[in-house]
Amino acid sequence: MQYIEELKKLGIAFGYFLGSLLLSLLLFTALYYFNWIGNKTWTIIELIIPFLATFLGGMQMGRQAKKKGWLAGLKLSVVIVLFFTLFSLALDRSFVLQTFLYYIIIVCVTLFGSMLGINFKKSES
Repeated sequence: MQYIEELKKLGIAFGYFLGSLLLSLLLFTALYYFNWIGNKTWTIIELIIPFLATFLGGMQMGRQAKKKGWLAGLKLSVVIVLFFTLFSLALDRSFVLQTFLYYIIIVCVTLFGSMLGINFKKSES
C-alpha cells in the first residue's frame, strides 16, 4: 500500500508540472501569436518555462515528502526526463549533448524545488 501512496504523490506532482507547463505555454504562445512579445523574448521564455514548471512540480513533491526531499525530487525528475525523452523520440529528434545538458539542468532544478518544498510543508496540528 505504501507504493500506491508514493505513486499517488508522484502523479500529483507530475500533474502540477504538466499543468503549469501547458498553461504557461498556452499563455505565452498566445502573446507571441499576437506579437505582444518579440522573438528574443520568446526564445528566453521558451527556455525558462520548463524550468519553472519542474521547479513547481518539485516544490509540490517536496511538500508531500515526509523526509529526504532530494530523493522525492529525484524520483520526479526521472519521470520528467523520461517524459521529455519519449516526447523527443516521438518527434524524431536526435539526442545530442545539448539535450543531455538540458536534462541535467532539469534534474537539478527539480531537486532544488523539492528541497525547498520540504521546508514549506504545512504544520501538522
